[in-house]
Amino acid sequence: MTAPTATAVIVGGTAPLPPHDLRPGLTVLPARASLTTAFVEVLAAALDRLPAALRTTAPVVMAATDYCVAATSRYVTRCAEAEAGGRRLRPTEAMTPEPAQLLQELAEAGDWDGQGHVLISPRAAAFQAWRWAWGTVGAGLHRAMVVCELLRDPHGNGYHITAVPVTAAAPGPTRAEADPVVASAPCPAWAEGDAVVVSASGPARAEGDPVVASAPCPARAEGDAVVVSAPCPARAEGDPVVASAPCPARAEGDAVVVSASGPARAQGDPVVASAPGPARAEGDAVVVSGSGPARTTNVPVTAADPGPGPGPARTRAAPVVVSGTGLVTAFGDGGEVFWRNLLDGSRALTEPTRFDASRFRGRTVCQTGVEPSPGQPVRRTLLDRARTEALREAGVEELPPRTLLVLAGVVPHLPQVAGAPRIEEIALEPDWDGDGLGIPARNTVLMAHACASGAFGLALAREWLLCGLADLAVVTGVSSLNTYDYACLDVLRATSTTAARPFDEDRSGVTVGEGAGAIVLETAERAAARGHRPRATLSGISCRVAGQGVSRLNAHIGAACMREALAMAGLTTVDLVHGHAPGTRQGDEAELLALDQVGAEHDWRGVPVSSYKGAAGHLLHASVFPGVVAAVLALRDQVLPGTPGLRKPLDARHVRVLRDPEPGDGTRSVLVNNFGFGGNNAALLLTDNATGRREWSTDG
Repeated sequence: MTAPTATAVIVGGTAPLPPHDLRPGLTVLPARASLTTAFVEVLAAALDRLPAALRTTAPVVMAATDYCVAATSRYVTRCAEAEAGGRRLRPTEAMTPEPAQLLQELAEAGDWDGQGHVLISPRAAAFQAWRWAWGTVGAGLHRAMVVCELLRDPHGNGYHITAVPVTAAAPGPTRAEADPVVASAPCPAWAEGDAVVVSASGPARAEGDPVVASAPCPARAEGDAVVVSAPCPARAEGDPVVASAPCPARAEGDAVVVSASGPARAQGDPVVASAPGPARAEGDAVVVSGSGPARTTNVPVTAADPGPGPGPARTRAAPVVVSGTGLVTAFGDGGEVFWRNLLDGSRALTEPTRFDASRFRGRTVCQTGVEPSPGQPVRRTLLDRARTEALREAGVEELPPRTLLVLAGVVPHLPQVAGAPRIEEIALEPDWDGDGLGIPARNTVLMAHACASGAFGLALAREWLLCGLADLAVVTGVSSLNTYDYACLDVLRATSTTAARPFDEDRSGVTVGEGAGAIVLETAERAAARGHRPRATLSGISCRVAGQGVSRLNAHIGAACMREALAMAGLTTVDLVHGHAPGTRQGDEAELLALDQVGAEHDWRGVPVSSYKGAAGHLLHASVFPGVVAAVLALRDQVLPGTPGLRKPLDARHVRVLRDPEPGDGTRSVLVNNFGFGGNNAALLLTDNATGRREWSTDG
């Protein structure tokens, strides 16, 4: 373990910041008219604070709940207005870019080529971003990360953007126990419950639920949050408590205190950390102390290899395995039902009944037969069924206390458009509780990466497991047919007027599907300790937010993801590729071009490729789950699935597109691609439990 540190704070945005004293480590940039311009400027300044060798590859984790809610609300309003007028949306009314597209703009503007992740969890996104960065840098999975938050200006329509680089501090012993994270050294950070505190030598202020603190000047939080300040007093309004340093710090009730240069003490449930003295954790909280003796427990990272020179951190880690999967598609409940129909070449095509499709270009979908209980959203029923199957397959009867839930496919509650018809199919209910699993908000993550959200969720879960932030991860996704998603695809002319034909010369667009999926992940050691045999090993995964335009797949970026997933698994070829292949003119061709690029590098000769989307439709945010299930079952049954709907396969030099199933004797590795609008690109590699080497986690 290394001690993370955050020594700079970059603040900017599109709304003027209140006047305050400039302190060392704090940089305030002038307000810009464009959010994209402001975002790129703030993030570029934060990346510039990193060592030169890390600036281009450091992952960026963005908390963007406010932006996601505002953008989606505006789009839903435009949809409602168009429907009331009996018209289709105009191109100028298309979906406001998802938050990840800001990361795409960052990649286009400079040399940054790192991983990018967008968290939109209600009340907890900033906390989760900080926890992720502190945990992975501390465990050696990354040498640096940049944490960024977009907050709406409470007095206007603009945004404040804050970015903080997190790096590994000078080598020193640390100690971590259990779950929430507390760190100090030399600028303390604290997380507990739904709130987040970051302290880094300059003033900061948080409004609403998330929290920001500062040092060495006062910090203030409004709402339910907490404040920590050092070395001068701080004040919190609302329920939580206050701490200050260098004098002793104290917490009462359920709140927590972090003190930067003097002794600290906590009363109640959570914990206190101090530096430069020893750190101690009690109960459920975690303490990291930067310059005194400490130790680490319950972190499943075995050995660190710093790698050559100043390059990316490389950590030898226990493999992460797929212990269970669950799936609901238009074919019915269960992965086995889906698999049988995929092998038979069946197509679950119908007309939608969830909404009026008369004003749209295409009227063919793959709709489930699910009819939920009165008052319950369709998405809830779909998720319940998929998750129940995945947990049963994983042999998990009771979730451990440190379970991580990752959800792709919905956005936070949208109070501005609460009266919109069937809004609950895309937005969480106001009293959403993690879909009834009882997992605390700090461990319930929502991700926003368009149709690649599921794969990005798997990447997050893998890293949280490897650095000891969770013992078990349940990654879920859902796509319930609704007019809002459909209208977005319709205005972009992405929907097929007939039915999807992935990788076909005559393809004309997407057939939207309905369904849900769930994947249970854990380390191989934990699965073995409880006597469970995993379904497959997640041997490699790569996620990038980069490219050009809203809806175009960049073949070079897609190839980079595949290349990195292969390298992480220690492989140069695979036995099967399950393509993203939604059936769009540009996307399918670009994916085959990307595969040919990788194939040319490794001398592939006819590696088989197929796609499920002509059978069960494109499940949008949940599209990765049928692909993972198909990969797992291909490994189990040694059968290569075909591509339903395919008649005239596109030509490719190094891969061959399968129209019909084939025997797959010796199949031990499957590459699953998952791409989305807004430059969201991902590829993951599943192997049987004996293939490949012990995985390497890299920043590169």
